[in-house]
Amino acid sequence: GPWLGARSLLGHFVVPRSTLSLWLAGCALALFAKAKAAQASRRAAPRLEEMLAWHTLWHALPFLAVFCILDLAFMLTFAGSEFARA
Repeated sequence: GPWLGARSLLGHFVVPRSTLSLWLAGCALALFAKAKAAQASRRAAPRLEEMLAWHTLWHALPFLAVFCILDLAFMLTFAGSEFARA
């Protein structure tokens, strides 16, 4: 996730800024949720509901990836062969 964003920001390939920002924010949120789930599971008296809530949020990242891919496909289909540099 972050590697994709870094390569795009360095100019190795073009992704619309809005899609890239959404992806990087989603990756940051997913990593935060993963860390919080791990922290909740290591407590002396772990609360299963809290751990599952954070862990479930981590699994939202693949859905965000699908959304970003569909967004890129939509832009390619209706905006021409190249992305509008936004």
